[in-house]
Amino acid sequence: MTASATKPIRGLQDIEALESSMPDLMAGQHSTYALLSEVPMVYVQLRPGSQATVDELMTHAKSTIAERAAHPKLVRVVDVLPTTVIGKIFKPTLIQREVESVFMDEASALGVQVVSAKASQDAKLGLVLRWQARGDVTALKARLDGFIFRHEQLPT
Repeated sequence: MTASATKPIRGLQDIEALESSMPDLMAGQHSTYALLSEVPMVYVQLRPGSQATVDELMTHAKSTIAERAAHPKLVRVVDVLPTTVIGKIFKPTLIQREVESVFMDEASALGVQVVSAKASQDAKLGLVLRWQARGDVTALKARLDGFIFRHEQLPT
């Protein structure tokens, strides 16, 4: 997966409108989830003390974002959105978290025990997921090969 896999999409202005129209929402980042295909998703950080649920956020997003193609298919609530030193949302960290999350989901679906999983930027290879697991790792490798990010199995 490359950094462009979660590039902002044309609904970015809609996310800014979403932020200003929902009191519980402190910050959001609209991006595409392109590990297999481009699907809009949004990462959100709620205001302290907020009780907003993912379903409420999804419903609000769909009623606020005008363009149907930009409606998020997935909302991930995070404690803190990663930021740069100047306060902009740092998308590479979100991408790495998403790759790790996909790995955990795939391993869980196969009943594979995860020992470790860490996505990081490699100077030569780009984004790489390095992982260790026990169980049917052959099936897990086959599933991971269907995604567009690189992965390496480390010895356990």
